[in-house]
Amino acid sequence: MRNFVALTILSLFIAGCAPVAPYRTSGYFVSPQLARHEGKTIAVLTFRGGASDPVTDIANLEIGRLNRWKLVERIRVQELYNEQDFDPERIDDDMAIKIGKMLGASAVVLGQVYEYTRGRCSVSMRLVDSETGEHLWQARDTLLATNIAVQKLAEDRYDSMRLRKDPEALASVTVRELVRTMNER
Repeated sequence: MRNFVALTILSLFIAGCAPVAPYRTSGYFVSPQLARHEGKTIAVLTFRGGASDPVTDIANLEIGRLNRWKLVERIRVQELYNEQDFDPERIDDDMAIKIGKMLGASAVVLGQVYEYTRGRCSVSMRLVDSETGEHLWQARDTLLATNIAVQKLAEDRYDSMRLRKDPEALASVTVRELVRTMNER
């Protein structure tokens, strides 16, 4: 019996020491047509859902970091929304295409924030061609701050702890992971 207990404790210890790979989003697709938009201008439209402004800003920043497109300034998007009295909650793909054309963008990013709470963030994003309406890229995921693989995405131990307490920190990691999939081929 002692050997069984010792063996169980040893196996739990060894399992706990096993390396955990960083989290990777698997819910996405990339159209071969996405490459046609390299170097062109795209606009990140205001996301739907709660906490849409900070998550939209994070998306704009993360897409900009890819250095693959020119981005319409967020202030221009907001000015157009105010001028035309657009409601982000009511913008569908057809309206997004019109907005993209008004902004001179070859494609627009639309998003939805499903959940933005301490320890849990759920976001979907898609890139739509402003001429054809074709979906060029789409990704969706829900990240939990308690997931060890998600914590490995944090920059350091402090950021890892912050993921559990600060919804914006977790949203930043969530959006960064979604945007990373744009580079998948």
